[in-house]
Amino acid sequence: MFNFIRRYRNFFSIIFGLAAVGMVISLFGTGADVGGGGGLWNAGSAAKVMGERITINEFGQAFEYQLENARTAMERQFKGSKADAQTKAFLESLLKAQVSPQSVLNSLIQQRYMMALSKQHGFKVPAEAIRYLLAKNPAFQKDGKFDPLLYKQMVARPGEYENRVREQLFRDALFYNLSVPVALVSQAELEEAKLLKQDFVFELLEVKPSSVKAPSVSQKDVDDLLADSAADTELKGFYESHRNDYETQAKVHARHILINEAGGGKKKAEEIRKKIASGKMSFEEAAKKHSADKSNADRGGDLGFFEHKTMDPKFADAAFALTPKEKLSGVIQSSFGFHLIEYIDRQEGVSKSFDEVKKVLARRFLEEKNQRTFAQKVLADALKAGSLSSSSLGQLNTKWESKVEWSPLEDSIGALSVSNIDVNRLFALKNKGQFYPLVASQGQSLFLLKFVSKSSADVTSSELVANRASSSIQGYLDGNLKVLEEKQKIYRNDELMARMQQQLEQL
Repeated sequence: MFNFIRRYRNFFSIIFGLAAVGMVISLFGTGADVGGGGGLWNAGSAAKVMGERITINEFGQAFEYQLENARTAMERQFKGSKADAQTKAFLESLLKAQVSPQSVLNSLIQQRYMMALSKQHGFKVPAEAIRYLLAKNPAFQKDGKFDPLLYKQMVARPGEYENRVREQLFRDALFYNLSVPVALVSQAELEEAKLLKQDFVFELLEVKPSSVKAPSVSQKDVDDLLADSAADTELKGFYESHRNDYETQAKVHARHILINEAGGGKKKAEEIRKKIASGKMSFEEAAKKHSADKSNADRGGDLGFFEHKTMDPKFADAAFALTPKEKLSGVIQSSFGFHLIEYIDRQEGVSKSFDEVKKVLARRFLEEKNQRTFAQKVLADALKAGSLSSSSLGQLNTKWESKVEWSPLEDSIGALSVSNIDVNRLFALKNKGQFYPLVASQGQSLFLLKFVSKSSADVTSSELVANRASSSIQGYLDGNLKVLEEKQKIYRNDELMARMQQQLEQL
């Protein structure tokens, strides 16, 4: 999954950006699209926040801009890409899920609430500040200087655009004031953030002891183990963990007839059953003539012997309930259709006791123990020597998996779960070819890790503060907005949102 995200890193940065705090706060921050027509949108309210309207025209402009902006970014991502149609369809559906009418409206509601908070805190935006920002915007400059004519050409409605700039400055002021309580970042926190942003590459070696070419176990070794009464406890534990290997499950031999809906369904199956039960037709004849399961119909529906777990649960329950005295089932419905089942024979399951398999078990126990001990020694010797020879790889019957990518935010390195290693020792690796200093164990497998490279990550304290502040402020805003919703201080035009969503899905 993370490799897929890496491959379409730019696209996912768009998606995650759309989902972030205030995703349409900057919708009106560029000159080219400000003051757009909005002729497709009727007058009325998309929402109200503490008595202030968000007009349908305002919502329409925001939605159209966001959708177009996302489409452009997606086309840029796919340009020259070899992504197949299925991948493109998946990413497009992901995009639609983020650029939804409801998400855009939620952001507009959040903006309007932030404006109200800014006013409550007494924030003011002087006209000089707006003029300064306009003059510094490269989109309105010619030869490095503000050009009033270019500004008028770029902005259809200057008054509306300047109001948007004023609103943005109000929100910036609020953001800054709410960020102050979380503005302190320790050096330890900064170092931790840098570690979490690094990307590592390893070589990974997985050893399955059962495949290892270890020295053979002698008969004397087996006899010595059997003679040691103290070893019985360990052998019995080994028997319990491998009990399934010494058991055979019950099996039933049966015939069946499958009738699907197209072939008449339950009613047809009941008619056939009556003919079989009355002796007018044998089960085999009926199967050859009527069964929709062509894989065995010509054999009279013979399924051979089968275990309960290999069949549809309802079918299996019915088949295993039949007896020599009650051979014909009623009509059984499974996920495949309607069945009739005829009992032929049954083999009961057999479970061999510990004493019955003790000798065989002792050899197997020693072989597995020998293989694991041998594998651990070879890997431990490799760690001491700082290398693993090709002959050792042959004995272990495995090979290195190269270029295994890992980020500290991921929970596994290839097949190895991070919970089975010491991450601090991993972070300490610096030189190419350097081994992680321990043999990792997961289930029956053993692992070695060899460091290849890691990317350097630069994280500033201001970036960390911004991320923390965004999270903190979002929590603050969400909590307050929820209270306003409960007090009915926020109104949403749900009918409009539903219509918009329906139209979007048809695009």
